[in-house]
Amino acid sequence: MTIPTGAKNIAVPTQPKDVDRGSLIRSAPMVPRNPYLLESEVFSTTMQDGNVVGNIYFGNYYIWQSRVRDKFLARSQREAMAARGALGELRCVHTRVEHLREVMPFDDVLVTMSLAALYERGIDLEFEYFKVNEDGSREKLAIARHRTVWTMPGAPGELEISPPSKLPQSLIDSVLEAIDGK
Repeated sequence: MTIPTGAKNIAVPTQPKDVDRGSLIRSAPMVPRNPYLLESEVFSTTMQDGNVVGNIYFGNYYIWQSRVRDKFLARSQREAMAARGALGELRCVHTRVEHLREVMPFDDVLVTMSLAALYERGIDLEFEYFKVNEDGSREKLAIARHRTVWTMPGAPGELEISPPSKLPQSLIDSVLEAIDGK
């Protein structure tokens, strides 16, 4: 795969920290449990989610992460989500999952998504993954960070990475409403 002839040469930040996300609007307090819960969902696993070793394949954690994020966005950005990027989209520029313990097929996994920081042009999210035991207790499986920016589409047919754009006010309002409980 190569860049098509005539494509613009765009300077792309080489590190996620170099992406300009604008001014900080809100950040979570430094406490043991992030109080800014935005979304959660329980996923029931099966053998299909497993790997050759028999545990749940690590790639599922990223899939669950995106599903929980998209579930939240579907409520606040329904029009943009339906337009499939034509009105802009929240793009992940960096994510990392740190696994603490294994989970096996037929276990239920609770994934929570909390706000770490809200910027003019992006959102940092924290994810926690828990095994839900039969008695309702939970065991932490993993933690994750997910850094995003809002981008607008380039011209049709143009291979261009657009710089981060301002978040839609409706998205900022939805995040603030979710964490402030209004």
